[in-house]
Amino acid sequence: MRRRYTFTFLSLILLTAPFMVHAGDRLSVSPVVIDEKAHARDILKETITLTNDTGSKLKVYATVNNIDAETGKQVFESISGAALADSLANWIEVSRGVMLLDPGQSIDVPVTINVNLNAKPGEYHASIGFGTGSTRKEAEEHLAALGESVAVNLEVVEDIKEHLQLGAFTGNKVFFSGPDVSFAYSLENTGNKDLMPTGEVRIYDRRGHEVGSVPANAENTMIKPSETGQLASVWDAGTRFGRYKAFLDLSYGDQSGTVNDTIFFWIIPWKIIAAVFVICILAIGGGTYVLYSRYEEKHKLVRARAPVRRAHTANSGASIPPSGEHVIDMRK
Repeated sequence: MRRRYTFTFLSLILLTAPFMVHAGDRLSVSPVVIDEKAHARDILKETITLTNDTGSKLKVYATVNNIDAETGKQVFESISGAALADSLANWIEVSRGVMLLDPGQSIDVPVTINVNLNAKPGEYHASIGFGTGSTRKEAEEHLAALGESVAVNLEVVEDIKEHLQLGAFTGNKVFFSGPDVSFAYSLENTGNKDLMPTGEVRIYDRRGHEVGSVPANAENTMIKPSETGQLASVWDAGTRFGRYKAFLDLSYGDQSGTVNDTIFFWIIPWKIIAAVFVICILAIGGGTYVLYSRYEEKHKLVRARAPVRRAHTANSGASIPPSGEHVIDMRK
């Protein structure tokens, strides 16, 4: 906030400077403030208009200086290497040769701002001054007294790239016996910012009804740029049986990126099925044994009643021949 007030004040000085001297006795520039936003590597094109408000021919020289955000001090240093990433004055290209203006003449001066490829996010400030004189030295001395300046305020914004690429979303297997159904998924961070995906895995039955869900990143795993995160979730299927669908739904970053995918799987609780099968076998076996026992008891009663019938036949007067003998009817 302090920097904002400082440069607002400096801009006001530049705006009111033309009224501190006679309008017909000086060089005027437009605009007096350039405010821009850019990313590292960006190239900005600007134009400054110079007007000779005097009655004589002017020789104009341009100078560029950095402005200290705290003190307002203007300074230009010929630097190279890593220090270039912090020097707005070194990013500004403007004609450093002499510019000749006839009385009343206006010219457009092209200005190029080549934002350094290593520029860090933040605010940068510089001043482009235009002084008059027969030599550059005289023009720079004259600039401090009667020259015109353009304040350049540049905000380098962070070039944020948020992107997660899904490598694979799978179940540990296609058939699960329950109750735990495990899902695994890998996410590669192909952006330039740490990302922590959030979301869930939703489970649907064959009719499309949602039957459960689990957090997709319950441990809040952070994935760094150029790294691949391995995530997993476990769903308690209970005693469910049949074919199901799992839908992965993830979101990440300030730019609301999303990752989605779907897989299908089966739940076949073989332990329960085996137990039911054994119970069925035992029930069938037990039922068969009971029926057989009842059958045997019934036939024992039948065999026990057979001698009684033979005795009843003997008492009725019928002659039963001894075993192995034939009876001849002599009445014939």
